[in-house]
Amino acid sequence: EVYETLGDLLAPLGLLDEAVALITCGRLELYCVASDPDRATRLLVRMMERRTGHRRGTLREHVYALRGPTAVRHLLRVAAGLDS
Repeated sequence: EVYETLGDLLAPLGLLDEAVALITCGRLELYCVASDPDRATRLLVRMMERRTGHRRGTLREHVYALRGPTAVRHLLRVAAGLDS
């Protein structure tokens, strides 16, 4: 369902070139390639607030964004079970 929602919401806007969702026991991580990363992050947070029933702005404090090699390194560490 996460994959369908991401595609349905952001593909028509042309914001994402690629996206991967990684779901762990305690969180959901979204890894995206976007032409406008700040705008894509804002829209993803709003989408998650709507989908989970959270009030607007309540999830933002739990969101962080990594870019470039730092994001790739984090993805690989989480996927390999080195970070949880």
